[in-house]
Amino acid sequence: MKAIVLIIFVFYTSHLIAQYQSIDKVEIFMMTENVPSDSTFEYYLDPMSTILTHPYGDISNWTICTVCDDPAVEIIEGNHNSWGRGWDISYDVSLGSPFDVYGYGLYKFSSNRSGSSVHFYLDFRDRYYVGNILYSGTPDFVIKYDYSSDSYLYQRTGANATFIPIASGDFLQIWVIKEATHIPDTSPFSEYNYWESCLGIIKNNHPKIVWGPHPTMNPISGYKIYRAVHSNPVNPALRNYQLAAATNNSTFSWIDTDVNLNSTISYIYYIVKAYYQTTLSTATNSVGAYGQYNPSKQASKVDENIVLSLSNYPNPFNPETTISYSIPKSSLVNITVNDLLGRRIAELTNEKKEAGSYEVNFNAENLPSGLYIYKLTTNEKIVIKKMMLLR
Repeated sequence: MKAIVLIIFVFYTSHLIAQYQSIDKVEIFMMTENVPSDSTFEYYLDPMSTILTHPYGDISNWTICTVCDDPAVEIIEGNHNSWGRGWDISYDVSLGSPFDVYGYGLYKFSSNRSGSSVHFYLDFRDRYYVGNILYSGTPDFVIKYDYSSDSYLYQRTGANATFIPIASGDFLQIWVIKEATHIPDTSPFSEYNYWESCLGIIKNNHPKIVWGPHPTMNPISGYKIYRAVHSNPVNPALRNYQLAAATNNSTFSWIDTDVNLNSTISYIYYIVKAYYQTTLSTATNSVGAYGQYNPSKQASKVDENIVLSLSNYPNPFNPETTISYSIPKSSLVNITVNDLLGRRIAELTNEKKEAGSYEVNFNAENLPSGLYIYKLTTNEKIVIKKMMLLR
């Protein structure tokens, strides 16, 4: 008798665990609540990048998805709180799915509800997503729309998973939704402008910058975030980007506490570059916000993780080199280049800087080969280094 009860319990438990995958292979489940019974709405996954797919069970063979719906639409009448509605992943099409199909890429999620502009972004660009053990064997998760608050929530599948609110304009990544412990692999998307479309911005009190792993640079020391502040809208080619922060190689977000989005004074722009030692990647796409830049509140703060440093790369160089420097606290910074006779060749920086790491380029196109001296002067110290120009 005990054996029979145990078998029934195991079967029932297994059925509950498997129910997500048992409904026609849906991977993104769609639920609604507080929707008037006579209302019908369409929910859209709009592609914002090239959408890729791969054959079932083969994550080494990637192609542009020709079976993915553009947009992928789910139509729901009234309230729906069970597991039977949603979207199907592209490699399941051959299995006869009746649902709209999505693939690996960046999507904008929205609806056709009149008067509602609520939306968010979903980034599925990780080759380990769908059917891989790194995602605990299931790619499923749930999106729920609450009509009364005109808002979305998401829930990763699994024991004791709760619904997490999604702010309008949020930028969600599949590895965050699924609480993955691995570093995502974006290499299949390198040929499809992944790095040029992976940067997003979440606008709360302070802007949160979100990006993904660089698809080709390996190894990577980390990521550098650059910020440009202007009083008027500025063409991308004319933006004065300055290094604002750096992260390690497994951190893909940063909150700019120096910018307050509750005030509208300046146009703030951001880009991100991956780096290894002194080698930098190209920049991501740019994102922006309208707010107040106020770094003075941190002027007296000393960053104990930063030491005063000065270097340049490449060295020797011809004709350009990048001078990198770090200061542990706010200071007036002056960087000059002199020849061996002490004559000033150039003044590269002469302004107040907050604690952090920075870079400035030096072009010696009109100078003869030889040894040059570059000097960093702060309020407290002077650092002098040599560099060689070789024609």
